Amino acid sequence: MNDKVHQILSILTWDIADYVFQRTGKKSYSASDLRQIYNITRQDIYDFIEKNGLPENVCKTAPSQRDGMYLLETSNKFEVYYQERACKFDSETFKDRNKAIRYLLDEKIYHSGIQLKDT
Repeated sequence: MNDKVHQILSILTWDIADYVFQRTGKKSYSASDLRQIYNITRQDIYDFIEKNGLPENVCKTAPSQRDGMYLLETSNKFEVYYQERACKFDSETFKDRNKAIRYLLDEKIYHSGIQLKDT
């Protein structure tokens, strides 16, 4: 697996600390460290998902009480939200699955704390 794919998967699975540790040996890091380590763009992530599909461990696809990101399909609609302690946050509903996935990815990127280049 190449480094670009590792970077993408670490963001999608929120396993950034482990990726940074593997790359640098540091157990803590700053925003400056992240900017130096991550050299992918949002489009790289979108392209990866388009080519490979959404990895199973990126979000939950059925309602549950567990914390995490959700992408639920109901009545030809797609709902995306973050759930913590049974409370929904940033819930959005889409008619188009691709738009729902893009929103989910944007939320993952935002909450990762990594400032990716847009191009």
